[in-house]
Amino acid sequence: MLEPGDLVEIERGGFSHWAMFAGDNNLIHLTVDGEGKVTESNGTIKKERFNAVVGECKWSKNNTKDREYKPRSLREILKDAEEWVGKTVRYSLITFNCEHFVNYLRYGNPESGQVKKVVQAVAQSGPIGWIGASVFASVASTSKVSGASKTSLKK
Repeated sequence: MLEPGDLVEIERGGFSHWAMFAGDNNLIHLTVDGEGKVTESNGTIKKERFNAVVGECKWSKNNTKDREYKPRSLREILKDAEEWVGKTVRYSLITFNCEHFVNYLRYGNPESGQVKKVVQAVAQSGPIGWIGASVFASVASTSKVSGASKTSLKK
């Protein structure tokens, strides 16, 4: 059973799309606008009906980061989420994607487990992989609110 503020992971083939349950059968999520590049483009924060976002895909409640981070108050999460709806942001697969966004809402910490997995996989591919992983990780770490993409998080 989903409660407002829960994170929803939606399986979409080789990756997951992430959204936050806002109650009343609605999800708030970051979408890529138009036919822009998947890696970097403009994105829009949307509030849409659960079935319109999930469709036929498998989904699950995924608040596993609760073990690592304390969730913000439900009032703060929902207030911030609603204030984001309709805003255009700079979407980046590496530094600010849908998973970064919902983790920012719930925990105040924009990070992506999917990006971390890619960094780890590249790092395990040998010395050249370590160089690539280091560069990738340094770029990915700019998604922190205190980092370079702080402007992506301004409302």
